[in-house]
Amino acid sequence: MESFKNFYFGEHELREQDDIIRIVTRSKSYNNNDQETLRDAKILQLNSNRNQRSWLVRTNCRLYKILDDRRKPDAIINWSRTLSRIQGAHVTVDGKKENIWYIRFSFRTKRRYIVKKSLVTIDKVNEFMN
Repeated sequence: MESFKNFYFGEHELREQDDIIRIVTRSKSYNNNDQETLRDAKILQLNSNRNQRSWLVRTNCRLYKILDDRRKPDAIINWSRTLSRIQGAHVTVDGKKENIWYIRFSFRTKRRYIVKKSLVTIDKVNEFMN
């Protein structure tokens, strides 16, 4: 049951994995006519804190980056890319902090994303991408 504090401040519980996967259908890039389905979708959590979680969702056609923020009414689809565009993409990591990395994808070189070391390994991201 939602607490009064959450109701009063317009907050909600962070969404479960299945809900995050379904959110991609709201993307303008989601193409139901192109046989894109959620049946074999994969999900990878990149980061988590008290108020937010960030995710990668991979369908049979696209890769989506999603931010779930308990202070916002809906999760945000930050971007999506076709699988053909990310084919052969590599992931680089930098950062000297004890519990976080900054991850960068070769198809989005100007952006880096905070990743919790306890949630993700580079091998896990590379496996997810391929």
